[in-house]
Amino acid sequence: MQVRFTEAPAGKEYLSWTQEPVDADDTGHRHIKLDTKGTVMEGVPTMVLAQSIEGFHAMMPAYVQWAAKLNDWLRAGVTRMPPYTVRQLLKDPFSSASTSGMAANPLTAVGRAMTEYRKGMWGDKTDLEAANRHALVQSNLFTGDHDDMIKLTKQIADGDHPNAVRKLLNELDRSAHVADAATRVQIYKDGLARGLSEVESAYRTRESMNFHKRGAWGSIQHANRMLPFFNSGIQALNVAAKALQGKMPFEEQLKIKQTYVRNALMLAMGGMVYAAMKADDDEYMKLRPSDRYGNFHIGLPGTELMLKIPIGYAESGGMAWAAGQALIDAMHGTTGGKQVAKALAGYAQTAVPGGGTVPLPSGIKQAVEWATNTDMRTYSPIVSRGLAGRTADEQHNDATPEAFKAFGHLGISPLQLQHAIDGLTGSAASVVLTLLERVVGAGDGADVEKPSLPVAKMPWIKSFIQNPTSDANAEAVYDIASKTQEAKQTFDAMQREGRSTKEIRAFFESHKAEIALAPAAGKFVQQMGEINTEIKKITNASKDRISADRKTDAIERLNKRKQEMSRRYMESIRAAETRLRASAA
Repeated sequence: MQVRFTEAPAGKEYLSWTQEPVDADDTGHRHIKLDTKGTVMEGVPTMVLAQSIEGFHAMMPAYVQWAAKLNDWLRAGVTRMPPYTVRQLLKDPFSSASTSGMAANPLTAVGRAMTEYRKGMWGDKTDLEAANRHALVQSNLFTGDHDDMIKLTKQIADGDHPNAVRKLLNELDRSAHVADAATRVQIYKDGLARGLSEVESAYRTRESMNFHKRGAWGSIQHANRMLPFFNSGIQALNVAAKALQGKMPFEEQLKIKQTYVRNALMLAMGGMVYAAMKADDDEYMKLRPSDRYGNFHIGLPGTELMLKIPIGYAESGGMAWAAGQALIDAMHGTTGGKQVAKALAGYAQTAVPGGGTVPLPSGIKQAVEWATNTDMRTYSPIVSRGLAGRTADEQHNDATPEAFKAFGHLGISPLQLQHAIDGLTGSAASVVLTLLERVVGAGDGADVEKPSLPVAKMPWIKSFIQNPTSDANAEAVYDIASKTQEAKQTFDAMQREGRSTKEIRAFFESHKAEIALAPAAGKFVQQMGEINTEIKKITNASKDRISADRKTDAIERLNKRKQEMSRRYMESIRAAETRLRASAA
């Protein structure tokens, strides 16, 4: 950003000042040009922008800075991906309709947010500029410290003509910013329409999700910088709690508590009705509860795929919808109680600040996950037990980019490496590498061609397409198999060790069902393993024998065979459990 040693020309984009002259020819006049067009700050007055940039500078202790830098990589990776924009336009207005007391139901709020986004990106930006002038737009793009000053300076510097990559990144930032602003603009306009003054409406909008609140304790402020999206999680819970208690601004005029409770009951009823309507849909019911709860599924005409639309955040109405679905499942007995409880707990966990994962700073979290081979979000192995016994260069799957596979020859597990880098970039690295490799044909050898990429696995698109291999029955049978094999192995060990007849009988009586089901569950695991081996054989087959498209079709048939086998085993297990309970009675 170049400082000019002359008086500023006319124009609102110029910021001018005077200072002590450096020589006789110097008039002391200085000015710079702040060109915000096409950036996230487009429409903000020059003076306000300069003051806001100055305010971003906040000193951090050295021990926080390294974790904050890694956290910023994750923030950039998440917010610059198109799915972030789409989710914000779906979940943010859906939730704010309840927590801010807008005169709109959740679905209407989503439609209006999309209209505001279109206007902010390609149409009349008057409303967006007004929101920026009042400093109403608070976005996950920004950190609240000196790093924001660097980002904004790069984007608005005088004479800065970014290259294609920088221009793309700026446009992605602007898209995310406008998506974040869409709901704020809607809340501001709603306040004006309902009799609030500009000042009152601006205050209400800021308090609808105030990211400027960062805690009075230094430890909380440090956690906000080190832990991904920690502050946004705290503020979301705070807003939901205040709305439920009737403590949001202008509660008397807007009846926010009443709106929150009414919307929650409406969503719970909606979830129940939706689950009841879908109870006879075999394709829907085969999905894992964790995929069903908190989402709305719509079949895509002419295909077997389903569009997956996320409902609002768990703390702002999404949990009510999921609870309604779970209640119908429990009443129909279509899903096991443990599966229902596990899915609901997992969905509720998303409301915990930091995304429901273990609260560890970026970098440390990835190191702990690598050392323990455990995904801290799902608590499942990163490298499965089936691959853990192989050499590092064989520890990959069909979603592992070739760039990561190359590290296997150095003794570094590609799956571990991919998980760690995705944890630092929000999966942006894997998405970009996958797209580039598909374009250049990386991984296709002279004899072997990769299976073609189905729609449900395409980067970005797969975020909103239900994975067709999701299988509630398989999840349940695998869980049963783990417990039955554990009980059977313990029972056999007790017999080999010569334990007393009394001990063995007591153990058998308390684990009779698991021991009886062990042979069937073990056979299921074996047969599923055989099908997975067939899938690998097809994947590695030469292109003279089978083309990429035929590989995809064959793999899809085998996946359907796995789902059918899971269904049959689950029915057999339930029948066996019924017989065991009857005999015990």
